[in-house]
Amino acid sequence: MNLRHIRIFLMVTNCNNSISAAARKLMISQPSITVAVRELEAEFDVPLFDRLSHRLYLTEAGRRFEQYAKKIAAACDDLEREMSSWNTAGVLHVGASITAGSQFMPEYAAEYRKKQPDINLRVRVDHSRNLERMLLDNALDLAVIETPVHDDMLEAVLFREDSLEAILPPSDKGSSSVLTFDRFCSLPFLLREPGSGTREVFEQTMREKGRSIVPIWTANSTTALVNAVSRGMGISVIPHEAAAEAEAAGKVCTASVKGLTFTQRFYIVRHKDKLLMPYMEDFIDVVRETAV
Repeated sequence: MNLRHIRIFLMVTNCNNSISAAARKLMISQPSITVAVRELEAEFDVPLFDRLSHRLYLTEAGRRFEQYAKKIAAACDDLEREMSSWNTAGVLHVGASITAGSQFMPEYAAEYRKKQPDINLRVRVDHSRNLERMLLDNALDLAVIETPVHDDMLEAVLFREDSLEAILPPSDKGSSSVLTFDRFCSLPFLLREPGSGTREVFEQTMREKGRSIVPIWTANSTTALVNAVSRGMGISVIPHEAAAEAEAAGKVCTASVKGLTFTQRFYIVRHKDKLLMPYMEDFIDVVRETAV
């Protein structure tokens, strides 16, 4: 077994267990892919794939091998990046959920640049679940997200707590700023798209109260929700800072809900097997210090 075998195996699994797709991605022949997989199976004397009706399916041994293969490939990727950039400025790949990316990441990036001017900071703003996959695939070094992680191979450290606020059309200003829970649930909702951290916090909190909300409007941007609410389309629940800014601009008014609190928690996440380099520790320090 060598690194080439491992990378070929991972490409096959990444291509939905398709030898032909893996061959196209790697730009090598299908027989070469097949031989590499067969050699792995012969070396360990265990099948890594079941072959049923001309399709491949990972066996239990194959799934276990995949876990180790990802760790080995990730470690080799780290080694190559570290050695190739030894005499030049390093690169730090950081992900941020959409809320964290819009509200906090610009400040984190600015402070980090002051602390580490020679490090090339590259930021990817995306849904938390997508960032988790990128961490698992070693495409990111760190991520700042607003939901607990969904994979045991990821380590999440809480660094900030915030809240979500209910926003109503500005025409509601002057009426009660406190809604009963039943009144709140009866209103038309405009929410972030499924998969966003804000939506996940909202839905989890409502599930704990025994309620499920079907929104009349979904959007992948908080600004879009604010604009729709300001036009009287319904109500929404958005991060506290965004709500305060929109209220100060006269676009919406905020309200609390009796017996209901939406707590938003932000985490610094990394792969458990990721080697924590000094420049990564510096970024974590910046996040923690800035969040105070």
